[in-house]
Amino acid sequence: MLVNKPLVCLEHCQDLTGTPVEYDRGDIERLSEHIGRIFDCFPEFRARLQGARVLIKPNLVRPDPARVPAMTTDPRVLRALVRTCLELQVERVFLGEKPGYCFPARQAFDLIGLTKDTLDDRVSFSYFDEEDWQRVPNPGADLFHEPLIPERALDCDLIINVPKMKTHMHAQVSLGLKNFQGLVNDDERMLFHRNDLSHKIVDTVLACKPDFTLVDGLWPMEGQAPLSGDTVPDFNLLVGGENVVAVDSVCCTVMGISPIEVTHLRLAHQKNLGPIDLDEIRLQGAPLEAVTRRFKRPVLSSVGVFPNIHVIEGGACAGCLSAIRHSLDKCQFEKIISRLEPMTLFVGRSMPNRTTLRDWQGNLWLFGNCAQEILFPDRERRTGAVIIPGCPPHVLDLFSELKRRNNL
Repeated sequence: MLVNKPLVCLEHCQDLTGTPVEYDRGDIERLSEHIGRIFDCFPEFRARLQGARVLIKPNLVRPDPARVPAMTTDPRVLRALVRTCLELQVERVFLGEKPGYCFPARQAFDLIGLTKDTLDDRVSFSYFDEEDWQRVPNPGADLFHEPLIPERALDCDLIINVPKMKTHMHAQVSLGLKNFQGLVNDDERMLFHRNDLSHKIVDTVLACKPDFTLVDGLWPMEGQAPLSGDTVPDFNLLVGGENVVAVDSVCCTVMGISPIEVTHLRLAHQKNLGPIDLDEIRLQGAPLEAVTRRFKRPVLSSVGVFPNIHVIEGGACAGCLSAIRHSLDKCQFEKIISRLEPMTLFVGRSMPNRTTLRDWQGNLWLFGNCAQEILFPDRERRTGAVIIPGCPPHVLDLFSELKRRNNL
Protein backbone atom coordinates (compact mmCIF):
# COMPACT_ATOMS: atom_id res chain seq x y z
CA MET A 1 0.00 0.00 0.00
CA LEU A 2 1.38 3.40 -1.00
CA VAL A 3 1.69 5.82 1.89
CA ASN A 4 0.87 8.79 -0.32
CA LYS A 5 -1.42 7.82 -3.15
CA PRO A 6 -0.61 9.76 -6.33
CA LEU A 7 -3.31 12.11 -7.57
CA VAL A 8 -4.75 12.03 -11.09
CA CYS A 9 -7.11 14.74 -12.31
CA LEU A 10 -9.70 14.19 -15.06
CA GLU A 11 -10.95 17.34 -16.81
CA HIS A 12 -13.93 17.00 -19.16
CA CYS A 13 -13.75 19.91 -21.65
CA GLN A 14 -17.35 19.91 -22.83
CA ASP A 15 -17.32 23.53 -23.99
CA LEU A 16 -14.94 23.02 -26.94
CA THR A 17 -16.26 23.60 -30.46
CA GLY A 18 -13.29 23.21 -32.83
CA THR A 19 -11.30 20.31 -34.24
CA PRO A 20 -7.56 19.52 -34.28
CA VAL A 21 -7.42 21.10 -37.75
CA GLU A 22 -9.89 23.98 -37.45
CA TYR A 23 -10.13 25.96 -34.23
CA ASP A 24 -10.16 29.54 -33.02
CA ARG A 25 -8.74 31.62 -30.20
CA GLY A 26 -11.79 30.89 -28.06
CA ASP A 27 -10.99 27.16 -28.06
CA ILE A 28 -7.42 27.90 -26.91
CA GLU A 29 -8.62 30.22 -24.15
CA ARG A 30 -11.16 27.68 -22.88
CA LEU A 31 -8.58 24.87 -22.99
CA SER A 32 -6.09 27.02 -21.12
CA GLU A 33 -8.66 27.45 -18.35
CA HIS A 34 -9.17 23.67 -18.19
CA ILE A 35 -5.42 23.06 -17.99
CA GLY A 36 -5.17 25.72 -15.29
CA ARG A 37 -7.78 23.84 -13.25
CA ILE A 38 -5.72 20.66 -13.56
CA PHE A 39 -2.57 22.48 -12.39
CA ASP A 40 -4.55 23.95 -9.48
CA CYS A 41 -4.92 20.39 -8.18
CA PHE A 42 -1.10 20.20 -7.96
CA PRO A 43 -0.05 23.39 -6.11
CA GLU A 44 3.55 22.29 -5.56
CA PHE A 45 4.08 21.60 -9.25
CA ARG A 46 2.29 24.83 -10.14
CA ALA A 47 4.70 26.75 -7.91
CA ARG A 48 7.70 25.04 -9.51
CA LEU A 49 6.69 26.42 -12.92
CA GLN A 50 7.46 30.00 -11.93
CA GLY A 51 10.82 30.99 -13.39
CA ALA A 52 11.43 27.50 -14.80
CA ARG A 53 12.73 26.43 -18.20
CA VAL A 54 10.06 23.96 -19.28
CA LEU A 55 10.28 21.32 -22.00
CA ILE A 56 6.91 20.28 -23.45
CA LYS A 57 7.19 16.86 -25.10
CA PRO A 58 4.25 16.05 -27.43
CA ASN A 59 3.65 12.95 -29.54
CA LEU A 60 3.98 13.89 -33.21
CA VAL A 61 4.79 10.48 -34.82
CA ARG A 62 4.27 11.10 -38.57
CA PRO A 63 1.66 13.90 -38.83
CA ASP A 64 -1.02 13.73 -41.51
CA PRO A 65 -3.63 16.10 -40.05
CA ALA A 66 -5.81 16.42 -43.16
CA ARG A 67 -6.47 12.67 -43.29
CA VAL A 68 -5.77 11.46 -39.73
CA PRO A 69 -6.41 14.40 -37.37
CA ALA A 70 -6.10 12.29 -34.20
CA MET A 71 -2.67 10.76 -34.85
CA THR A 72 -0.66 13.41 -32.99
CA THR A 73 -0.99 15.47 -29.85
CA ASP A 74 -3.69 18.03 -30.60
CA PRO A 75 -2.18 21.44 -31.51
CA ARG A 76 -4.98 23.03 -29.48
CA VAL A 77 -3.64 21.35 -26.35
CA LEU A 78 -0.08 22.47 -27.10
CA ARG A 79 -1.10 26.08 -27.73
CA ALA A 80 -3.25 26.15 -24.60
CA LEU A 81 -0.54 24.55 -22.48
CA VAL A 82 2.04 27.06 -23.69
CA ARG A 83 -0.39 29.88 -22.86
CA THR A 84 -0.99 28.47 -19.37
CA CYS A 85 2.73 28.05 -18.69
CA LEU A 86 3.44 31.64 -19.74
CA GLU A 87 0.61 32.90 -17.54
CA LEU A 88 2.24 31.04 -14.65
CA GLN A 89 5.45 32.96 -15.37
CA VAL A 90 7.77 30.27 -16.64
CA GLU A 91 11.07 31.67 -17.87
CA ARG A 92 11.01 29.82 -21.19
CA VAL A 93 9.09 27.06 -22.97
CA PHE A 94 10.72 24.57 -25.32
CA LEU A 95 8.57 22.44 -27.63
CA GLY A 96 10.74 19.38 -28.20
CA GLU A 97 10.26 16.15 -30.12
CA LYS A 98 11.89 13.44 -32.24
CA PRO A 99 8.99 11.96 -34.24
CA GLY A 100 8.87 8.58 -35.99
CA TYR A 101 12.02 7.00 -37.39
CA CYS A 102 13.77 9.32 -39.88
CA PHE A 103 10.92 11.87 -39.78
CA PRO A 104 12.24 15.43 -39.20
CA ALA A 105 10.93 17.19 -36.10
CA ARG A 106 10.93 20.55 -37.87
CA GLN A 107 8.60 19.17 -40.55
CA ALA A 108 6.34 17.52 -37.95
CA PHE A 109 5.76 20.79 -36.07
CA ASP A 110 5.11 22.60 -39.38
CA LEU A 111 2.53 20.01 -40.40
CA ILE A 112 0.44 20.59 -37.28
CA GLY A 113 0.64 24.34 -37.75
CA LEU A 114 3.07 25.22 -34.97
CA THR A 115 5.72 27.64 -36.23
CA LYS A 116 7.83 30.31 -34.58
CA ASP A 117 5.78 33.17 -36.02
CA THR A 118 2.60 31.79 -34.43
CA LEU A 119 4.00 31.60 -30.89
CA ASP A 120 5.24 33.91 -28.15
CA ASP A 121 8.87 35.10 -28.14
CA ARG A 122 9.41 33.12 -24.93
CA VAL A 123 8.75 29.87 -26.80
CA SER A 124 11.45 27.97 -28.73
CA PHE A 125 11.44 24.76 -30.71
CA SER A 126 13.82 21.99 -29.80
CA TYR A 127 14.25 19.69 -32.81
CA PHE A 128 15.98 16.78 -31.13
CA ASP A 129 17.21 15.37 -34.45
CA GLU A 130 19.11 18.62 -35.10
CA GLU A 131 20.55 19.00 -31.60
CA ASP A 132 23.08 17.29 -29.35
CA TRP A 133 22.47 14.05 -27.46
CA GLN A 134 24.17 12.65 -24.38
CA ARG A 135 24.70 9.10 -23.17
CA VAL A 136 23.07 8.62 -19.79
CA PRO A 137 24.07 5.86 -17.32
CA ASN A 138 20.93 3.92 -16.44
CA PRO A 139 21.74 1.55 -13.57
CA GLY A 140 18.15 0.39 -13.03
CA ALA A 141 17.66 -0.66 -16.65
CA ASP A 142 16.98 -4.17 -17.88
CA LEU A 143 18.25 -3.64 -21.44
CA PHE A 144 18.74 0.05 -22.29
CA HIS A 145 21.77 0.54 -20.06
CA GLU A 146 23.25 3.76 -21.48
CA PRO A 147 20.76 5.37 -23.87
CA LEU A 148 21.28 8.53 -25.87
CA ILE A 149 18.98 11.25 -24.50
CA PRO A 150 18.49 14.74 -26.02
CA GLU A 151 20.50 17.28 -24.06
CA ARG A 152 17.47 19.57 -23.95
CA ALA A 153 15.63 16.95 -21.90
CA LEU A 154 18.54 16.85 -19.46
CA ASP A 155 19.24 20.56 -19.03
CA CYS A 156 15.69 21.91 -18.66
CA ASP A 157 14.12 22.41 -15.22
CA LEU A 158 10.84 20.58 -15.84
CA ILE A 159 9.44 18.21 -18.47
CA ILE A 160 5.72 18.21 -19.23
CA ASN A 161 4.87 15.03 -21.10
CA VAL A 162 1.89 15.52 -23.49
CA PRO A 163 0.96 12.22 -25.16
CA LYS A 164 -2.07 11.48 -27.30
CA MET A 165 -4.60 9.02 -25.89
CA LYS A 166 -4.63 6.10 -28.33
CA THR A 167 -4.37 2.37 -28.65
CA HIS A 168 -1.19 0.86 -30.11
CA MET A 169 -0.93 -2.46 -31.90
CA HIS A 170 2.55 -3.22 -30.55
CA ALA A 171 2.32 -1.77 -27.03
CA GLN A 172 -1.48 -2.06 -26.53
CA VAL A 173 -1.71 1.63 -25.58
CA SER A 174 0.30 4.75 -26.38
CA LEU A 175 0.15 7.11 -23.42
CA GLY A 176 2.66 8.79 -21.11
CA LEU A 177 5.26 6.03 -20.80
CA LYS A 178 5.22 5.20 -24.51
CA ASN A 179 5.50 8.88 -25.47
CA PHE A 180 9.03 9.02 -24.07
CA GLN A 181 10.19 6.86 -26.97
CA GLY A 182 10.42 10.26 -28.65
CA LEU A 183 13.56 10.72 -26.53
CA VAL A 184 15.23 7.81 -28.33
CA ASN A 185 17.77 8.55 -31.06
CA ASP A 186 17.13 7.15 -34.55
CA ASP A 187 20.33 5.09 -34.27
CA GLU A 188 18.73 3.23 -31.35
CA ARG A 189 15.06 3.38 -32.44
CA MET A 190 14.91 -0.22 -33.67
CA LEU A 191 16.96 -1.69 -30.80
CA PHE A 192 14.88 -3.74 -28.36
CA HIS A 193 11.81 -3.18 -30.53
CA ARG A 194 10.48 -6.74 -30.42
CA ASN A 195 8.85 -8.48 -27.46
CA ASP A 196 11.40 -6.52 -25.42
CA LEU A 197 9.86 -3.16 -26.35
CA SER A 198 8.17 -2.93 -22.94
CA HIS A 199 11.55 -3.09 -21.22
CA LYS A 200 12.87 -0.36 -23.50
CA ILE A 201 9.84 1.84 -22.75
CA VAL A 202 10.35 1.55 -19.00
CA ASP A 203 14.14 1.82 -19.24
CA THR A 204 13.82 5.11 -21.15
CA VAL A 205 11.62 6.60 -18.43
CA LEU A 206 14.09 5.39 -15.79
CA ALA A 207 16.78 7.37 -17.62
CA CYS A 208 14.69 10.55 -17.91
CA LYS A 209 11.42 10.95 -16.01
CA PRO A 210 8.63 13.42 -16.79
CA ASP A 211 7.69 15.88 -14.04
CA PHE A 212 4.07 16.07 -15.18
CA THR A 213 2.00 14.12 -17.69
CA LEU A 214 -0.99 15.71 -19.44
CA VAL A 215 -2.77 13.24 -21.72
CA ASP A 216 -4.58 14.67 -24.72
CA GLY A 217 -7.90 12.88 -25.02
CA LEU A 218 -9.72 15.57 -27.01
CA TRP A 219 -9.85 13.45 -30.17
CA PRO A 220 -8.33 10.06 -29.21
CA MET A 221 -7.60 7.17 -31.56
CA GLU A 222 -8.74 3.57 -31.27
CA GLY A 223 -8.23 0.32 -33.17
CA GLN A 224 -5.24 0.01 -35.51
CA ALA A 225 -3.33 2.90 -34.01
CA PRO A 226 -0.89 4.59 -33.85
CA LEU A 227 -0.93 5.22 -37.62
CA SER A 228 -4.10 3.66 -39.04
CA GLY A 229 -6.58 3.82 -36.18
CA ASP A 230 -10.07 5.32 -36.05
CA THR A 231 -10.71 8.78 -34.65
CA VAL A 232 -12.98 9.30 -31.64
CA PRO A 233 -14.22 12.87 -32.26
CA ASP A 234 -15.07 15.27 -29.44
CA PHE A 235 -14.20 12.97 -26.56
CA ASN A 236 -12.80 16.17 -25.02
CA LEU A 237 -10.95 14.73 -22.04
CA LEU A 238 -7.69 15.79 -20.42
CA VAL A 239 -6.00 13.60 -17.80
CA GLY A 240 -3.14 14.98 -15.73
CA GLY A 241 -0.85 14.02 -12.89
CA GLU A 242 2.71 13.97 -11.62
CA ASN A 243 3.06 10.16 -11.61
CA VAL A 244 3.12 8.93 -15.20
CA VAL A 245 2.26 5.33 -14.28
CA ALA A 246 -0.81 6.40 -12.31
CA VAL A 247 -1.92 8.68 -15.17
CA ASP A 248 -1.50 5.89 -17.74
CA SER A 249 -3.42 3.45 -15.53
CA VAL A 250 -6.36 5.84 -15.23
CA CYS A 251 -6.31 6.46 -18.99
CA CYS A 252 -6.35 2.71 -19.67
CA THR A 253 -9.41 2.40 -17.46
CA VAL A 254 -11.07 5.27 -19.35
CA MET A 255 -10.37 3.33 -22.59
CA GLY A 256 -11.94 0.14 -21.24
CA ILE A 257 -8.56 -1.59 -20.90
CA SER A 258 -7.38 -3.00 -17.59
CA PRO A 259 -3.93 -1.60 -16.73
CA ILE A 260 -2.75 -5.11 -15.88
CA GLU A 261 -3.21 -6.07 -19.55
CA VAL A 262 -0.46 -3.63 -20.58
CA THR A 263 3.00 -5.18 -20.25
CA HIS A 264 4.98 -1.96 -19.88
CA LEU A 265 2.59 -0.77 -17.13
CA ARG A 266 2.99 -4.02 -15.20
CA LEU A 267 6.76 -3.72 -15.56
CA ALA A 268 6.79 -0.06 -14.48
CA HIS A 269 4.78 -0.98 -11.40
CA GLN A 270 7.17 -3.85 -10.64
CA LYS A 271 10.03 -1.35 -10.76
CA ASN A 272 8.22 0.90 -8.25
CA LEU A 273 7.57 3.72 -10.72
CA GLY A 274 3.92 3.97 -9.73
CA PRO A 275 0.63 2.16 -9.07
CA ILE A 276 -1.60 0.44 -11.61
CA ASP A 277 -4.39 -0.46 -9.18
CA LEU A 278 -7.00 2.32 -9.03
CA ASP A 279 -7.40 1.67 -5.30
CA GLU A 280 -3.87 3.06 -4.95
CA ILE A 281 -4.66 6.26 -6.90
CA ARG A 282 -6.61 9.35 -5.83
CA LEU A 283 -8.98 10.68 -8.50
CA GLN A 284 -10.24 14.22 -8.80
CA GLY A 285 -12.41 16.05 -11.33
CA ALA A 286 -14.82 14.37 -13.73
CA PRO A 287 -16.27 11.07 -12.43
CA LEU A 288 -14.48 8.12 -14.01
CA GLU A 289 -17.74 6.43 -15.01
CA ALA A 290 -18.87 9.59 -16.86
CA VAL A 291 -15.87 9.60 -19.22
CA THR A 292 -15.27 5.86 -19.76
CA ARG A 293 -15.71 4.41 -23.25
CA ARG A 294 -14.67 0.99 -24.52
CA PHE A 295 -12.06 1.66 -27.20
CA LYS A 296 -11.68 -0.76 -30.09
CA ARG A 297 -8.65 -2.96 -29.47
CA PRO A 298 -5.79 -3.14 -31.96
CA VAL A 299 -5.30 -6.43 -33.81
CA LEU A 300 -1.66 -7.46 -34.18
CA SER A 301 -1.97 -10.46 -36.49
CA SER A 302 -2.34 -10.12 -40.28
CA VAL A 303 -3.50 -13.72 -40.85
CA GLY A 304 -6.72 -13.95 -42.85
CA VAL A 305 -7.20 -10.19 -43.08
CA PHE A 306 -6.08 -8.92 -46.47
CA PRO A 307 -7.10 -10.24 -49.94
CA ASN A 308 -4.38 -11.87 -52.03
CA ILE A 309 -1.98 -11.79 -49.07
CA HIS A 310 -1.54 -15.16 -47.36
CA VAL A 311 0.35 -14.52 -44.11
CA ILE A 312 1.87 -17.42 -42.19
CA GLU A 313 3.22 -16.63 -38.74
CA GLY A 314 5.86 -19.10 -37.56
CA GLY A 315 7.90 -18.53 -34.42
CA ALA A 316 7.49 -14.76 -34.70
CA CYS A 317 7.70 -12.01 -32.10
CA ALA A 318 5.58 -8.90 -31.73
CA GLY A 319 8.23 -6.73 -33.40
CA CYS A 320 7.82 -8.37 -36.80
CA LEU A 321 4.07 -8.90 -36.42
CA SER A 322 3.59 -5.23 -35.59
CA ALA A 323 5.74 -4.09 -38.52
CA ILE A 324 3.81 -6.27 -40.97
CA ARG A 325 0.43 -5.08 -39.74
CA HIS A 326 1.51 -1.42 -39.82
CA SER A 327 2.52 -1.77 -43.48
CA LEU A 328 -0.53 -3.73 -44.61
CA ASP A 329 -2.88 -1.39 -42.75
CA LYS A 330 -1.21 1.50 -44.56
CA CYS A 331 -1.70 -0.29 -47.90
CA GLN A 332 -5.38 -0.58 -47.04
CA PHE A 333 -5.56 3.06 -45.93
CA GLU A 334 -3.91 4.17 -49.18
CA LYS A 335 -6.45 2.01 -51.09
CA ILE A 336 -3.78 -0.02 -52.88
CA ILE A 337 -4.27 -3.34 -51.08
CA SER A 338 -6.46 -4.80 -53.85
CA ARG A 339 -3.89 -3.84 -56.50
CA LEU A 340 -1.11 -5.96 -54.99
CA GLU A 341 -0.09 -9.17 -56.73
CA PRO A 342 -0.95 -12.41 -54.85
CA MET A 343 1.75 -13.28 -52.34
CA THR A 344 2.59 -15.56 -49.45
CA LEU A 345 4.39 -13.84 -46.58
CA PHE A 346 6.20 -15.97 -44.01
CA VAL A 347 7.42 -14.44 -40.75
CA GLY A 348 9.31 -15.97 -37.84
CA ARG A 349 11.37 -19.10 -37.41
CA SER A 350 10.59 -22.33 -39.22
CA MET A 351 9.63 -25.45 -37.34
CA PRO A 352 12.90 -27.34 -36.65
CA ASN A 353 13.47 -30.54 -38.65
CA ARG A 354 10.40 -29.96 -40.81
CA THR A 355 10.02 -28.68 -44.34
CA THR A 356 8.09 -25.44 -44.06
CA LEU A 357 5.95 -24.28 -46.99
CA ARG A 358 5.97 -27.06 -49.57
CA ASP A 359 3.85 -24.84 -51.80
CA TRP A 360 2.65 -21.26 -51.71
CA GLN A 361 0.40 -18.90 -53.62
CA GLY A 362 1.88 -16.05 -55.62
CA ASN A 363 5.31 -14.67 -54.79
CA LEU A 364 7.10 -15.76 -51.64
CA TRP A 365 8.08 -12.99 -49.22
CA LEU A 366 10.22 -13.59 -46.12
CA PHE A 367 9.88 -10.97 -43.41
CA GLY A 368 12.59 -10.43 -40.78
CA ASN A 369 15.91 -12.13 -40.22
CA CYS A 370 14.43 -15.27 -38.63
CA ALA A 371 12.30 -16.04 -41.68
CA GLN A 372 15.36 -16.53 -43.85
CA GLU A 373 15.91 -19.93 -42.21
CA ILE A 374 13.20 -21.20 -44.53
CA LEU A 375 15.70 -21.00 -47.39
CA PHE A 376 18.12 -23.55 -45.97
CA PRO A 377 16.49 -26.92 -46.76
CA ASP A 378 15.44 -26.03 -50.32
CA ARG A 379 17.52 -23.00 -51.28
CA GLU A 380 17.50 -23.65 -55.04
CA ARG A 381 13.72 -23.64 -55.24
CA ARG A 382 13.30 -20.58 -53.05
CA THR A 383 15.97 -18.23 -54.36
CA GLY A 384 13.30 -15.99 -55.85
CA ALA A 385 11.89 -15.07 -52.46
CA VAL A 386 11.65 -11.39 -51.61
CA ILE A 387 13.49 -10.77 -48.33
CA ILE A 388 12.70 -7.90 -45.95
CA PRO A 389 15.62 -8.02 -43.48
CA GLY A 390 15.73 -6.68 -39.94
CA CYS A 391 15.22 -7.63 -36.30
CA PRO A 392 12.69 -6.26 -36.63
CA PRO A 393 12.35 -4.41 -39.95
CA HIS A 394 10.94 -0.90 -39.77
CA VAL A 395 7.14 -0.65 -39.74
CA LEU A 396 7.04 0.83 -43.26
CA ASP A 397 9.75 -1.32 -44.95
CA LEU A 398 7.18 -3.79 -46.28
CA PHE A 399 4.87 -1.00 -47.44
CA SER A 400 7.69 0.67 -49.38
CA GLU A 401 8.82 -2.57 -51.04
CA LEU A 402 5.25 -3.57 -51.95
CA LYS A 403 4.74 -0.22 -53.66
CA ARG A 404 8.03 -0.50 -55.51
CA ARG A 405 7.54 -4.05 -56.77
CA ASN A 406 3.92 -3.42 -57.76
CA ASN A 407 4.80 -0.13 -59.49
CA LEU A 408 2.41 1.85 -57.30
